[in-house]
Amino acid sequence: MRNLLQLLGGVAVAGAVAAGTTAFTASGVTDGTSSVIAGGKVSAVAITGAELDTLDFVNTDATNPDRINEIKVTAHVGASTAVTSANGIVSVKANTVTGTGATTWLTCTESGGTWTCADGSNYWNSITTVDVAVNLV
Repeated sequence: MRNLLQLLGGVAVAGAVAAGTTAFTASGVTDGTSSVIAGGKVSAVAITGAELDTLDFVNTDATNPDRINEIKVTAHVGASTAVTSANGIVSVKANTVTGTGATTWLTCTESGGTWTCADGSNYWNSITTVDVAVNLV
């Protein structure tokens, strides 16, 4: 439970920058009555199978800065074993208010311990809940 609380606080304040991309941020978004977690409300995040380290909403399209194109995840099992393609599979399901991104489970691809979850050329403008599943192999 302590790690989940750390995650909830960390996701609310974290702004991660991946190589060549920028983390999704939006001006005028407050943490409060909004049910959109991409603005900071994270009580709607669920994970099963491991402990979630990071959950980043990424915009890779400079011409459309209001779009979330990728969801990036890092997770671990045990004391500190990173979940990689050698020991697990990560899937996400983002439920969207607006946009063309899927609201079904997406299988993510892993590189260097970071899982990238995208729905082709589709995108999300806002996300109400995110489910993260880690299936260990």
